[in-house]
Amino acid sequence: MRNLQSSFVMGLFFSILCSCSAGTEQLYEQTRQELSQKEYDKAEDLLLEWLQAEPRNADALTLLARAQLGLGRGVSAIATLDRLAATGNLPPDYRILRGDAELLRKRYDAAMREVQGLPSSEAWRVRALAAIGLQRGSDAENAFHEGLVASGAKAPLRGEYALFLLDRGDIAKAEEQVREAVREDPNALAPMLASAQISITKGDLAAALATYRKARKIYPDSRSVLIGLAEALADLDQYQAMTPLIDELYALAPTDIAVVYLEARVLAGQGDWTVVRDLLQTREDELTDMPEAVLLYARALLELGQDEQALARLSPLIRKWPKLTGARRTLAEAQISTGEVATAIATLQPAMRGSPSPEILQVMAKAQQELGNSAEAATYRQRAQRAALDRAAKDRSLGEAALTRDAWMVAESAFNRVIKSQGRHDAEVLSKLAYAQGRLGKFQDALRNAEAAFELAPQNPAVMDTLGWLLFRTGKDRPRGFALLENAVRLAPDDELIAQHWQRARSSAEQTALTKK
Repeated sequence: MRNLQSSFVMGLFFSILCSCSAGTEQLYEQTRQELSQKEYDKAEDLLLEWLQAEPRNADALTLLARAQLGLGRGVSAIATLDRLAATGNLPPDYRILRGDAELLRKRYDAAMREVQGLPSSEAWRVRALAAIGLQRGSDAENAFHEGLVASGAKAPLRGEYALFLLDRGDIAKAEEQVREAVREDPNALAPMLASAQISITKGDLAAALATYRKARKIYPDSRSVLIGLAEALADLDQYQAMTPLIDELYALAPTDIAVVYLEARVLAGQGDWTVVRDLLQTREDELTDMPEAVLLYARALLELGQDEQALARLSPLIRKWPKLTGARRTLAEAQISTGEVATAIATLQPAMRGSPSPEILQVMAKAQQELGNSAEAATYRQRAQRAALDRAAKDRSLGEAALTRDAWMVAESAFNRVIKSQGRHDAEVLSKLAYAQGRLGKFQDALRNAEAAFELAPQNPAVMDTLGWLLFRTGKDRPRGFALLENAVRLAPDDELIAQHWQRARSSAEQTALTKK
């Protein structure tokens, strides 16, 4: 989505203020502030109020259309642009604005028509996105190339081109486009979104979260930013943190199917499969171009024992998106449940190449067992266990690296995956999970895991330190926490973190004693 250009907004408002009455100057100034801060929702309200007094004010209508585009409201933007056309006073980029609005409405041919004959980079961006929507990849590629040599600002186009390249698996070229875009405009939205997606593709969710949060500070009402941030949190199983974002998105777009899908992801993470099914079932016709949502709907049906219905949705899904993560496993599970075991094995075969996931191997083991091949089933179960151990080791390393970068959500997610895979038997993993949760303010979970770690390794100084610091910091049992920290620093006098916790606890205790005196 195009960024509002601050210089254009300021210049436009200067001309407005020169001709407005003193009674409306305050309203115009408020609107200017909201737009300059990308507070599109608040700006829209102010502009609608303005237009009640001056319904044919072309400047106000132009700004309203820009705000609505920033909010992702294509239908509203088209209606506003139609009103603007009736005034006969159009901004230079009027046709680009209409093209963007049609893109939001998924009217891709209409978007093409709106920019027909325009030579600018922005026009080529609209053409490229329309071609992507029409699934004409080569046309999109050509449009991006034309846009790179056309006149005008290129940062938005480069950001969209980076996402296109990333979808095709060319990370290096995508990163190159982001670098060039940032060099032109460090605060352009599309390159920031592309940068976050590149980080996710590379497995660096901490960097993705940081990028989305930076983007949110600049574009607080951007639908794309809010959805991207919520999806990154979902990938980390941070469902509680997703809830306020989903509430914001519903406030901005009450019927947005992408928001419905995000809510369904939260409910699935909580195991509420009946509500997931009911939520997606009512909007199934809108899921055609959302393979992940169709997969989640099918998973809900499978979890609820509606195997035939799940199968009916999964078979065409695999044909259209054969590389969709998790789709083959879910389809194979449905096929096994409906007695099509040999077909399930055939379904799994493409996923068996290379290093198959533990989940794929487990489903293959189940299929072999159903066919009476006990020896082969045992072999697949053993492979699944080894694959799970390898993944747990990688997750542990990821969690430990995240702790060093203060990436607490990433650390919590990684250690939770280790525990889910390997059980609650590793004191160090439990203790590190507790530490990350404490830093996130999840003290109840943190204390539970820290106590469990201490039961397993009561003489481990790092384990003692985590539990002691949590007990002391939360005030749940400060004397016990103080004693644990004292023992931890005695056992590991050279550990800087333990020494820091001990010193802070001792200082706090001394201050409390002085206060009582």
